Amino acid sequence: FPEGPMEWKVHQAITFIGNHVHNLSHADLYSRLTLNTTASSVRHLAMSQGLITLLESNGETTVPEPLRIQLRRAYPNARLAQLKATGDFPYLSHPDEVTLFVEVHLR
Repeated sequence: FPEGPMEWKVHQAITFIGNHVHNLSHADLYSRLTLNTTASSVRHLAMSQGLITLLESNGETTVPEPLRIQLRRAYPNARLAQLKATGDFPYLSHPDEVTLFVEVHLR
């Protein structure tokens, strides 16, 4: 996780996720790590890319920039919502902003 100065809400979100992970059973942690580290891809979605919205946090995250670029290239016609929120868990640190983008997407 990022270190150094950060917004208080981002710090709270990281702490919440850290506590949640710490309290997982061995089996749950193993299955989540396996799911996150198994190479896989989506070949074709049977839906219009116009129905997809990619949400991206602003600033430093643990998602490498090349992966963000790869995702944008995989869905070139998807909407891109660049949040003002920073960090890896904007849905926790800035739920109002994320909710607004989701509501706009659903219209």
